[in-house]
Amino acid sequence: MGEDLTDIQPVKLQRYVLQESLDDPGVPLYTWHEEKTVVTTQSYEDVDSVLTDSTALCTLLPAEAP
Repeated sequence: MGEDLTDIQPVKLQRYVLQESLDDPGVPLYTWHEEKTVVTTQSYEDVDSVLTDSTALCTLLPAEAP
């Protein structure tokens, strides 16, 4: 990725899921777990641009809807 934060560069997208933990006493009941990470093939000027690009966002979707 670029050396300068103002460079047009690919964006790393991460999807998290909320998981319930009933087995471990002393830990929070719910925790976030990273489920998938994707680096876009296209470069963007800012993150807002990638959030409006449905092609990039679809790469984060699960293969099957729950």
